[in-house]
Amino acid sequence: MFEDLKPRLADLNGNGHDEIIVVKSDLKRGSSLAVIGERRGKYEIVAETPPLGAPHRWLDPAGIADFNGDGKIDIALVRQPHVIGSLELWSWTGGALRKIAELPDIANHIAGTLAIDMAATADFDGDGIADIAAPSFDRSRLRIVSFAPQPREIATVTLPAKAVTNLALVAEACGPPAIAVGLANGSLVVIRRIP
Repeated sequence: MFEDLKPRLADLNGNGHDEIIVVKSDLKRGSSLAVIGERRGKYEIVAETPPLGAPHRWLDPAGIADFNGDGKIDIALVRQPHVIGSLELWSWTGGALRKIAELPDIANHIAGTLAIDMAATADFDGDGIADIAAPSFDRSRLRIVSFAPQPREIATVTLPAKAVTNLALVAEACGPPAIAVGLANGSLVVIRRIP
């Protein structure tokens, strides 16, 4: 069974055709991230992460981009955003997914809500490589993290109340990207780096 509200499309192998990235659920083994591609005229699962190991264990995709600057597309996901909150980076290598990095203290979903896209991908530090913005596990801070040249936090902003909405990326042609997020106190904040 597949879960999540939308599949994600990306050309992982560089052949000019998008693969479909979905969350796959197994009643006994929990969730995994699956890549569906066209092979010999049929669509089939061509790669997937190991399942999380037990029922009711879920993961949530956080972004798809070249996050470590090696020229290959990576997939970022949060393992068990309600219980563990570990941001994992998976690389498409040789037709398989391989975990190459991990950072703790990230949440991109609130249990029981449709807020399942609480992450944004952009080049927040201006180095030409994609970064990820997402709330901390307790949703009290917005964290900006990079995987290039190694996994690290490049900025953190303490929020006046907990983040409760999906993140919106606000891109401007003449400035750095910004993040908009709704908070538990009813306010909307926009966070941007001052150039």
